[in-house]
Amino acid sequence: MLSSNRLSILALIIALSICAGLGCFAATKPASSDTTIYKVRLKSSFGDAGTRKLSIDGKNYLWEVATAGMDLKIIKNTDGVFLIGKNHIGKYPAGSKHESPMSLFPGPIGDVKEFLKANSAKSLGKAEVDGKKCEIHEYTEKISGWKCKLWTDAAKATPVKLELTGTNKGDSATATYLSYTLNEKIPASSFILPKDKKIRPMPEMKNEKKAAPKKAAPAK
Repeated sequence: MLSSNRLSILALIIALSICAGLGCFAATKPASSDTTIYKVRLKSSFGDAGTRKLSIDGKNYLWEVATAGMDLKIIKNTDGVFLIGKNHIGKYPAGSKHESPMSLFPGPIGDVKEFLKANSAKSLGKAEVDGKKCEIHEYTEKISGWKCKLWTDAAKATPVKLELTGTNKGDSATATYLSYTLNEKIPASSFILPKDKKIRPMPEMKNEKKAAPKKAAPAK
């Protein structure tokens, strides 16, 4: 039987994260910025996992996956969170972890320095990556549960490389950033569902919902 973290890597490869057996964590709000657009090339312990692209504007986002000839999209808009399939559209249950794009990929959103501060990142020093002088930080992303090691361009404060590590041996992936832009206009049409596909509700999965806030203990 596959471990929960092994399942989470498989989910990351196909960008569904439906069957990932990770525990529920309290959401960390992404750093503020009007819009964020990034694209990464992902390699996992299974090999080349293709590219991922996120376009986020406020509470709306578009997640695009291209891997092994299989293109997938997840859209969040005012009506909910939707997985765009080949023949139909799946709608995630209300309260799904996928209401936050951090459940799909634990890299920065918005101002990188603010993101690192919000996630209590630790500085690991400096290094050079592909001729770029970089600062290295380490943090654990609270929604996905991945341990992350991030290299950022020291001059531009933009992501260069992200290493993700699970709790089991072999549970790892590396993302190379192809682009990272802030405050670029995103067409509203990016968050509109295709008109030629029917919407079907998706079943609730174990650990799919976000953790509810803990209630304070009654006074004695």
